[in-house]
Amino acid sequence: MPALSVNIKALLEKSGYRVHGRRADCPHCAGHRRLTVAFSARFFFCHRCQRGGSVRQLARRLGRDVPAPRVARAEVRKQEFRRWLFDKMGNMAALERRLYARARWARACLHFFPDHELAWAALAAHVHSERQFEIFWEAASNRIGRLGLYRSWRAAYASQ
Repeated sequence: MPALSVNIKALLEKSGYRVHGRRADCPHCAGHRRLTVAFSARFFFCHRCQRGGSVRQLARRLGRDVPAPRVARAEVRKQEFRRWLFDKMGNMAALERRLYARARWARACLHFFPDHELAWAALAAHVHSERQFEIFWEAASNRIGRLGLYRSWRAAYASQ
């Protein structure tokens, strides 16, 4: 996440903290002011009284506006891919459940009617799709597999 274009030292000083280099004295720790506050470009935290927060929270308390963080184009694409993958996983799971239920009914039907063509077709559809589901779930569950899914998604995304 990109750093904010806000001076954390100035915000801390305006809130009553005394800043000394990369540490600060906490105004809430009465009598024990010994550089207990650590801060970075985005967060601050007092190790004695356990108070802290983000630069955004501190700026809001002081009535200052903080510019929205910039979002990189790559992050937008990653989020789009995650949404696509989430939807794809939902669709695949629903399809797998439907095919499994049909196969279960087909087995029951074939027990009583061994020549029933629709039951054989449902069972065949389930058997033929099992490996495709295994491949998809294996790819979706590990980093290398998701990279392959991302590449195929990007190829389809670029052609649109």
